[in-house]
Amino acid sequence: MSGGLCRLLVPVVVLGLTSPCLAADPPLRIPANTAYSLPNPEGIQMGKSGTRNWRGGSQRLGWYVAFAEPGELRARILVRIPEGSMSRFRLGVADADHEAEGMAQPGKEVSVLEFGPYTITNAGYQALTLTALNGEDRFNGEIQTLALAGPAVLRAHAYLDPRRNAASVHLAYPLESPA
Repeated sequence: MSGGLCRLLVPVVVLGLTSPCLAADPPLRIPANTAYSLPNPEGIQMGKSGTRNWRGGSQRLGWYVAFAEPGELRARILVRIPEGSMSRFRLGVADADHEAEGMAQPGKEVSVLEFGPYTITNAGYQALTLTALNGEDRFNGEIQTLALAGPAVLRAHAYLDPRRNAASVHLAYPLESPA
């Protein structure tokens, strides 16, 4: 199958043509509102569609992704940038940082900023950290989605539901055995 590994082997009929897979290296789409605000957990406001009112570069967004496969990784963010504005970001993954900038696109609701490529050398969790490079009081735009693609995304896992509470401490409590 050309174009990389397929995550799903589903026959698709398009205008009478059959494709052996749905898409080559389908992206893993992670909503922005699932990211952690770093270093202050309350430093970036989150809404249903992503970040809200994120200003300056002192706060960062952090996602944690479990990669089951090593390989190349490409990343992009979908961001709503106010008309007439430009926004610049750095995405750090696995000891590598890449920068991207974008402007509001006339007639389009969101702009797509591309980062990478990165190399995931080992299976396991990786931190992905997005830093705004726009100046301390400038509005960074509203991040909506982090999309990951490439061979490293095969069987990768990330939490896709927003969670703002602490992890359960009850998991470490010993349980009484039934008598």
